[in-house]
Amino acid sequence: MTTTTDFEALYRSYARQITSHITARLFRPDAQLAEDLTSETFLTLWRKMGAGLAVERPRALLMLMADRAVADHFRRASSRESATDFAATNLSEVPAGAAAAPHLAGLLAELEAAKDALTLAADTYRAVNKGFAVASACAAQAKQPEAVTRWQARRAEAGEARARALDGFAEAARAVAVARAAWNAAAVDHSALVLVGRGELAGVA
Repeated sequence: MTTTTDFEALYRSYARQITSHITARLFRPDAQLAEDLTSETFLTLWRKMGAGLAVERPRALLMLMADRAVADHFRRASSRESATDFAATNLSEVPAGAAAAPHLAGLLAELEAAKDALTLAADTYRAVNKGFAVASACAAQAKQPEAVTRWQARRAEAGEARARALDGFAEAARAVAVARAAWNAAAVDHSALVLVGRGELAGVA
């Protein structure tokens, strides 16, 4: 099996488990954040497998990577866990005040664009992977030498396209994780300033 095939098998087998594992470790239910951190976890796995890592205990390894992704997320978002907690009750105010905070509007736009790009990358990969599966099946079933050669060539082309699409998906997932972290950090800071202005965080350093 190739690295790409191994990775796809692991993703299909464990993606939902990892998302559930991450969700249980967040301070509040956040399906999008859990999906983003799942993508970040599998991106880490993809890079390590590409560097030659042999995965012997995939579930345990993915759980460890997921825990690190969650920890890294909160370190980026805030140096205090409590900051994320109090911000959670006030994030609804951030979009409404975005006009008064252009940097928040810009970060939100970047996050939405990154998420759209990730969706497109996932759709592209699924379409290309389907083409690869069709070419592979036709190459296996072809009887005439010319047909076999033709379908093998198409399968090779589809395989290269699939590898590029997977790389594109990995890059899009990384961009979402980066944009999400930037947005969360800015939202936490903005929420803290709002609460300080109201006198609700008096005495909080």
